[in-house]
Amino acid sequence: AGKGPDGGMEVLKFASHHGRLIIGRKGANVQSLQLESGADINVDIQDPYATVTVMGSKDVVAKGVAAINRFVLDHSVSAVVALDPSAIGTVLKQLNSLRENSDVRLDVSDDRT
Repeated sequence: AGKGPDGGMEVLKFASHHGRLIIGRKGANVQSLQLESGADINVDIQDPYATVTVMGSKDVVAKGVAAINRFVLDHSVSAVVALDPSAIGTVLKQLNSLRENSDVRLDVSDDRT
Protein backbone atom coordinates (compact mmCIF):
# COMPACT_ATOMS: atom_id res chain seq x y z
CA ALA A 1 0.00 0.00 0.00
CA GLY A 2 0.99 3.62 -0.01
CA LYS A 3 -0.23 6.93 -1.24
CA GLY A 4 -1.01 6.84 -4.91
CA PRO A 5 -3.69 8.00 -7.34
CA ASP A 6 -6.40 6.09 -5.46
CA GLY A 7 -4.53 6.24 -2.18
CA GLY A 8 -4.95 8.38 0.82
CA MET A 9 -3.12 9.50 3.88
CA GLU A 10 -4.23 10.69 7.27
CA VAL A 11 -2.07 12.13 10.03
CA LEU A 12 -3.12 11.65 13.65
CA LYS A 13 -1.65 13.32 16.73
CA PHE A 14 -1.46 11.64 20.12
CA ALA A 15 0.39 12.16 23.38
CA SER A 16 3.79 10.46 23.15
CA HIS A 17 2.82 7.73 25.63
CA HIS A 18 -0.01 6.73 23.28
CA GLY A 19 2.51 6.60 20.44
CA ARG A 20 4.62 4.15 22.42
CA LEU A 21 1.48 2.14 23.16
CA ILE A 22 0.59 2.02 19.45
CA ILE A 23 4.09 0.77 18.60
CA GLY A 24 4.12 -1.84 21.39
CA ARG A 25 6.98 -4.07 22.40
CA LYS A 26 9.25 -4.69 19.43
CA GLY A 27 6.60 -3.14 17.15
CA ALA A 28 4.05 -5.87 17.88
CA ASN A 29 1.03 -3.56 18.22
CA VAL A 30 1.69 -1.50 15.11
CA GLN A 31 2.30 -4.68 13.11
CA SER A 32 -1.01 -6.09 14.33
CA LEU A 33 -2.82 -2.85 13.45
CA GLN A 34 -1.27 -2.93 9.97
CA LEU A 35 -2.37 -6.54 9.45
CA GLU A 36 -5.87 -5.81 10.74
CA SER A 37 -6.42 -2.76 8.54
CA GLY A 38 -4.09 -3.30 5.57
CA ALA A 39 -2.74 0.24 6.07
CA ASP A 40 0.86 1.36 6.24
CA ILE A 41 1.24 2.93 9.69
CA ASN A 42 4.22 5.02 10.75
CA VAL A 43 4.65 6.36 14.29
CA ASP A 44 7.05 9.24 14.93
CA ILE A 45 7.50 10.16 18.58
CA GLN A 46 8.75 13.64 19.36
CA ASP A 47 7.91 14.24 23.02
CA PRO A 48 5.41 15.33 24.13
CA TYR A 49 3.57 14.20 20.96
CA ALA A 50 3.43 11.26 18.59
CA THR A 51 2.53 11.71 14.94
CA VAL A 52 0.88 8.66 13.41
CA THR A 53 0.71 8.57 9.62
CA VAL A 54 -1.75 6.13 8.06
CA MET A 55 -1.41 5.41 4.31
CA GLY A 56 -3.15 3.23 1.76
CA SER A 57 -6.31 3.31 -0.29
CA LYS A 58 -9.01 5.58 1.12
CA ASP A 59 -10.92 2.61 2.54
CA VAL A 60 -7.77 1.11 4.06
CA VAL A 61 -6.81 4.45 5.62
CA ALA A 62 -10.29 4.72 7.17
CA LYS A 63 -9.92 1.19 8.57
CA GLY A 64 -6.45 2.00 9.92
CA VAL A 65 -7.58 5.21 11.61
CA ALA A 66 -10.56 3.44 13.18
CA ALA A 67 -8.35 0.55 14.37
CA ILE A 68 -5.80 2.93 15.92
CA ASN A 69 -8.42 5.05 17.68
CA ARG A 70 -10.20 1.94 19.00
CA PHE A 71 -6.86 0.46 20.17
CA VAL A 72 -5.87 3.61 22.07
CA LEU A 73 -9.32 3.91 23.64
CA ASP A 74 -9.36 0.22 24.63
CA HIS A 75 -5.93 0.50 26.26
CA SER A 76 -6.41 3.75 28.13
CA VAL A 77 -7.63 4.08 31.68
CA SER A 78 -8.32 7.26 33.52
CA ALA A 79 -9.23 7.66 37.15
CA VAL A 80 -9.62 10.59 39.49
CA VAL A 81 -8.83 9.90 43.11
CA ALA A 82 -9.08 12.43 45.93
CA LEU A 83 -6.33 12.06 48.52
CA ASP A 84 -5.99 13.19 52.07
CA PRO A 85 -3.06 15.66 52.01
CA SER A 86 -1.36 13.77 54.84
CA ALA A 87 -1.17 10.62 52.62
CA ILE A 88 0.39 12.24 49.55
CA GLY A 89 4.01 11.43 50.44
CA THR A 90 3.26 7.72 50.85
CA VAL A 91 1.15 7.62 47.69
CA LEU A 92 3.84 9.35 45.62
CA LYS A 93 6.42 6.77 46.76
CA GLN A 94 4.07 3.96 45.67
CA LEU A 95 3.39 5.67 42.31
CA ASN A 96 7.11 6.09 41.67
CA SER A 97 7.66 2.42 42.44
CA LEU A 98 4.93 1.44 39.95
CA ARG A 99 6.46 3.70 37.29
CA GLU A 100 9.92 2.16 37.77
CA ASN A 101 8.81 -1.47 37.90
CA SER A 102 6.12 -1.69 35.23
CA ASP A 103 4.90 -0.32 31.91
CA VAL A 104 2.21 1.68 33.70
CA ARG A 105 2.02 5.39 32.93
CA LEU A 106 0.81 7.46 35.84
CA ASP A 107 0.16 11.17 35.88
CA VAL A 108 -0.47 13.07 39.08
CA SER A 109 -2.19 16.42 39.03
CA ASP A 110 -2.38 18.94 41.82
CA ASP A 111 -5.74 20.15 40.52
CA ARG A 112 -7.82 20.96 43.56
CA THR A 113 -10.91 22.23 41.78
